[in-house]
This record gives sequence, structure tokens and C-alpha cells, in this order.
Amino acid sequence: MRIAFRTDASVKIGVGHVVRCLNLARALRAQGEQVSFLCRETEGHAGPLIAENGFPVHLLAVTDRDGIHHPHGQGAWGRREALMDVDACCLHLKDQLDWLVVDHYGLDACWETAIRAKAARVMVIDDLADRPHDCELLLDQNLLPSLETRYLQRVPAHCRCLLGPGYALLDDDFGRLACQAGVRHHVQRLLVFFGGGDEGNLTARAWRELDELGLEGDVVVGRANPHLPEVESLCKKNASRWTLHVQTRHMAELMLDADLLIGAGGTTHWERCLLGLPAITVTVAANQVQVTEMLAAAETCFYAGPSELLKDGDIRQVVLRLIADPCQLEKMSRAACTIVPDGNGKIKVAAAMGVVSG
Repeated sequence: MRIAFRTDASVKIGVGHVVRCLNLARALRAQGEQVSFLCRETEGHAGPLIAENGFPVHLLAVTDRDGIHHPHGQGAWGRREALMDVDACCLHLKDQLDWLVVDHYGLDACWETAIRAKAARVMVIDDLADRPHDCELLLDQNLLPSLETRYLQRVPAHCRCLLGPGYALLDDDFGRLACQAGVRHHVQRLLVFFGGGDEGNLTARAWRELDELGLEGDVVVGRANPHLPEVESLCKKNASRWTLHVQTRHMAELMLDADLLIGAGGTTHWERCLLGLPAITVTVAANQVQVTEMLAAAETCFYAGPSELLKDGDIRQVVLRLIADPCQLEKMSRAACTIVPDGNGKIKVAAAMGVVSG
């Protein structure tokens, strides 16, 4: 089958969309399918990351409304912008596609209907449920209130919805290491990760609060982090206890070794839950809040609130509380293990697309 992905992201802001698409794309390629990507050539676009994974990348020229390509979205594009984007995509799509997978907050049914000139079937990856879709498959891998009903009026009757963390598009390493993950009983090693971009420099802020506790830990940042020099300088101050990882390919191993994650919401939730890793979570985008609140209610993490409301010392106080109460840490670890049933979400999605694992 010929399959293309349409997604936009920036290494400066975050590449969560691209990463989950890449995880599915690798599963499809492993079964012999032809996979390519379409993304817009905005500043810091993820084209190089996609190419590093061995996929053809078709770069679409930047429009005069560059701001609408922000990955966290400002609502669906207008009809004019959507159809302009379809035209740009069609210039690159010489052959008819069996599937077009779209993971983009700016695109809705208008775009999806128009792209059918080049695609027999459309799959949408979404988690906002704030716009209509014209698709055969819809994937929302999140844990959210009313998950079973939130898309009823937004997709056609024939659309099959794949809902919940059981369909989470995770890298193979997390599934491979899940069997080695044990229940955490004591806080000894920390993992600090606030996403690849971390515009608000929460990484440095957390480090300053945590370093005085005398624990060991790993700090993960993206190569495009605007505060990378500062984070590097901080970790070098106590290099015997802190290890800095820039654009690491070993996140699963780092999560396996950690007893507690301090970081942001997003796909990281499903990765850590599969490995039974408790967390202190700060949300950095509005679409992370409901998911994090539900996971906190399920006692898989402590929700420290949105980044803009975080007070100095908040993170340190929660870590101290968990150090003093190992039973609570163990409870969080066990609860996390119940959220993601396995690491085979991408295989289930591929099967729904008609791709059978060989």
C-alpha cells in the first residue's frame, strides 16, 4: 500500500505529532508498505528528523499565514488555507494513495474531503475533538472524559474510532522493556524531561529545586532547546550526580532506570505508564490538562498544575513528600501500570488500516 502522513511540527516548540506518526510509520514500513511524509517548511521544521528515520519527506512552501501552523493549533484553518494546502500536497503526490494519515490541529473535514482526489481512505489522529472530520479511521490515544462519545457528532457514521491508551503510538523500545519494569519503592534516581523545546525553561527551574536534595538523575532536552547552554552549565556543576542527554534515542532506558519523572504531559504519559514510572507533571499546553487531571485522579502522577501557575519550591516539596512516603510512590507506580495494556498500539492501528503483521 501507498501511505502518506500530513503533519507539521517544529523542533523549537515540540515534535510530539511527528514522533507518534513516525512510530506508526515504522510499523507500517516493517510490513512492506510504502510510507512518505508531507510537512510544511516552517522554521525548525521536523523534515530532518523524518529523513533521519529513512522516510521520504515532501516539504510544502510556507504560506503568508505561517502562524497557523503552530502544532498546538488555533482552531481549524479557513477553507481558503485548507484548499491551498491540499493543492500543495497534490503537487507532491504523483500516485494515488491507499491511506492519507493526518495529524494536524489546523485541518478538518474541509481538507480531508478535498484530499480524497489523491487518497482512497483518510485516517485522522486527534485529541481535541473540536472540529468535524471526514475519515474512515480516527485515533485518539488519550484518556479523557466521555471518550466514547466525544466524536459522535464529528465523524461520519462509517468511521471507526480507535480510542484510549491501548492504541498509543509508542516506540518499540518501551514495549520491549516493559517486562523489565518493576514497581518503584523509593525515590533514588530522578528523570527530568519537559519536552524537546521547553520554551519556559522549566528544566533549569526544576534542576535548581532538585539539586539540593542530593539525589542522582538524568536531564533530557532537545537540541533546539533555547536554554541548552544554561542547562549544560547547571548539570556540569554536579556532574557526578546529574547526566545531561541531548536529543537522546534512549528515553525508554532512562525511564526504566528512573524512580520518578518530573516533566510535562503529552505522549510521555503513555511511555512512562507502560514502564510503571510515577511522575510529577506540569502541563505546558491546554490540551494536556484534562488528560493529566484524569491520570492524577487515577493516582499515576501528582499534577503540579499548569506551568504559568507553578510556584518556586512546588516541585521540591512534592519530591520530599514522596521520599518520606514510599508507600505512596509504590501506589502511583502500580496505578501507572494499569493505564497502557501493552506497547502494541501501533500494531493495532496498522491492523485497523488493513496491514496484517507478518
